[in-house]
Order: sequence, then structure tokens, then C-alpha cells
Amino acid sequence: DRVLFTHDTVRDTIYQRLADDERRALHLQWGQTLERAAGPAAQKVAPALAHHFSRTTDDVRAVRYLLLAATEALGVRALTDGSRMLVEAARRLEGIDYPDKQATLVSTWAQIVDCTFSNQPLVAVEFGQRLIEHWKQSVDVARASKIMKRMMGVINRLPRPVRAAIKK
Repeated sequence: DRVLFTHDTVRDTIYQRLADDERRALHLQWGQTLERAAGPAAQKVAPALAHHFSRTTDDVRAVRYLLLAATEALGVRALTDGSRMLVEAARRLEGIDYPDKQATLVSTWAQIVDCTFSNQPLVAVEFGQRLIEHWKQSVDVARASKIMKRMMGVINRLPRPVRAAIKK
């Protein structure tokens, strides 16, 4: 079913008069209906699903569709929309159980830094700090440095044409 309004003002007035829990319930219902109707092609309607699920308490679906919609937005260089969805996804993701959560968080934080450093530097700094803290807690820098030095020693002993191919 589809709800059509004769004017945006009518829609906005009705929406504003709904209690918060009623709005969340309606968004959940609309999101589930749209997701069911889209079936395996749900990714194609990710922006609409992100819109509805991000207004519910279904954090797992909200994160899934926010990340998909953000990827789509960034793919067409809609940096403001993409970064907004990434930030919301990251903040929700930090507080929930999610498949491959740590890798998803790190990837999302890196994307946020990448797409916000020039126009939203405070956001870039915030998520850059999260990346740095994660690396401090999870990466043995001294061990990684030793491994890199050993790798460079091996690479330097390779024939020149092989080294040149590696550099490309």
C-alpha cells in the first residue's frame, strides 16, 4: 500500500501530530513492507530503507541500509549525504551487536575521515581519533615494524625487474 498526500504541508502536519512511538512504529512497518516487497533486490532501495529504519529502534537494519545508502551516495559524489549516513551508521553500530562489527566500524570510521576531512574537519578529527585509539589497542606497532623491515629485506634481495613489478 502507498500513502499519498495532496500537499507536503498536509503530510508534515499529520506527521508532527504523531507521538514519537507512533512514528517509530509506522517507519518500522513501512520499512518492513518495502524490504519484503523488494526481496533480494532490497539493496536497490537502500536509501528508502535507510530513511525508514533509521527512524526506528531496529539498529541492525538501520546500520545495514545506512551503509548501503551511504556507499551509493558516495558513488555519485554526494559527500554530504554519504557522510551523514556513515556517521549515523557508525554511532549506532558502536552500541549494538553486529556481524563483523570491528571490521565494519574501522572501515566506516576510515570512510568518514576520507569524505569529511575537507568540509567537516571536526567530524574527521572525531572519527580519526577513534581509528587511532583502535590501532593503539589492537596493533602491536613494534612487531609490525619488525615484520615490515624483514619484508623490505626480502624485497631488496629480489632481482630488479621483480622489485619494479612490486612497486607498481
